[in-house]
Amino acid sequence: MKRLLLVAMGLLVAAACPGATHYVVTNNSVNPAGVDPYTTWETAGTNIIDVVKAAMTNTEPRLVVVSNGIYYLTNHVYVTNAMTIKSVNGCGETVVNGGYGVTTYGGCFCLAACGITLDGFTITNGAARDGGGIHIGTSNTVVQNCLITGMHSHQCR
Repeated sequence: MKRLLLVAMGLLVAAACPGATHYVVTNNSVNPAGVDPYTTWETAGTNIIDVVKAAMTNTEPRLVVVSNGIYYLTNHVYVTNAMTIKSVNGCGETVVNGGYGVTTYGGCFCLAACGITLDGFTITNGAARDGGGIHIGTSNTVVQNCLITGMHSHQCR
């Protein structure tokens, strides 16, 4: 009986807690200002960087789901917590553009924690000293189903 009560309480707590899935779309008329919580398609953010930051403050498991479209970065996506960042329909449909030539900030993704998965993106037009696509700063990081193209590397002087 005690075990059954604990299971029931756990289910109630899980149902009461907000989900850890966050959503990104290219345009959102319901949430045009891109205000957090980003936890439904209706309240999805339009900036990958903002949504990833919000997801890093949530509880496990963290998941960021990105809809089809082209996403232009104003800075690199810096990930410091374990999470999965996944496109809905894969690299042919979801493009992350680093904006090389317009901005000079650096690469597209910096994956700086264990347990990060990046899945299903075309990553293009990034620039950094050591290449501009994805910087992996630790082990146990997975990059899968991604196309990395059009990167630019700068030499130190």
